[in-house]
Formats: sequence, C-alpha cells, structure tokens
Amino acid sequence: FHSIEKLKTHFDSFVEGKEATATAETLLEGFDAVLQLSERFNLSSFEQLIILLTAALELEPNFRVLMAKVQGNPRKSYATLGIALATLPDADLSVLSLQSPLHYWQLIHTEAGGILTDAPIAIDRRILCYLLGQPALDRYLTDRVTPIAAVEAHSLPASYQAIAQQL
Repeated sequence: FHSIEKLKTHFDSFVEGKEATATAETLLEGFDAVLQLSERFNLSSFEQLIILLTAALELEPNFRVLMAKVQGNPRKSYATLGIALATLPDADLSVLSLQSPLHYWQLIHTEAGGILTDAPIAIDRRILCYLLGQPALDRYLTDRVTPIAAVEAHSLPASYQAIAQQL
C-alpha cells in the first residue's frame, strides 16, 4: 500500500520535529478501499486516516517501532486516539464519541480502562480483511450463517434471467 508508505513518511517527519505538510487527501490517495468504506459508513477524512493508521500497524512490520518513537517510549508500540489527534491532518475530537462511525460500527476497537486518548486502538479484523479484498464474516455470525456459492445467471429460469440482468 502506497498510502502506508506516505503515512510512515508523515510520522517520520513528526519524530524528526519537522512540520507536517501532508494533507489527508495526499495520505489517502490511491487507497480506494478506504474511500469505499468511507462512503458506506460516512467517515470523515480524519476517521479514514485512523483506519489507515490501524491497518498500517497490522500490515507494516516496522510501524510498531515507529509508534514507539512517536510516543517516546519503546514499550508503547501501538497507536492511540491521542496520537491521531496530535499528528494527523483534519483532527476532530468527535472521534472520541461512541456515536463516531469508527466506534458505532465497531470499525476500530479501543482497549478498555485507563485514559481514552492513551488507550491502544486496533482495526477490526473484518475491516482489515475488507481493505485487503478478502471476505470475512463477523465473528458473531460465523456460527449462525453459512456462506453459499453465488448463483450463476444462466442457471436461473428464463423469466428470472431478465430480472437479474436489470439488477
């Protein structure tokens, strides 16, 4: 993901004390899956960046080391809402609300206890899989739902094929 590299550069600049010049649009450019997610869940650009940040922690092996550098503590190799608010463009305190799409739809998880802005955040597995183009059922549905193969249009009765083509 090119967006993860841009985000890494953004945080490297922060660690080096340089002024960050990247916009949310620049950091998210080319990460189409996040844009699709944004349309479905009405995410702000800042919330999209939080999704990118939490995905980067899962996908980029050295991102945890970078987070420790950002926090100035080798034991804090995780992202927090506080880091996001302090370092990412278009920061918005509404992400702290349970009504924020990130929390309401459980796109990310915040570790319970302690200070909200200092608690580790993580992307939900089904969202990470969606970003990677891999199907994933919600863990609460796996015991209740059985995936079925898609029905081919040519196996439908002729009267249904016309309707399927219209859809």
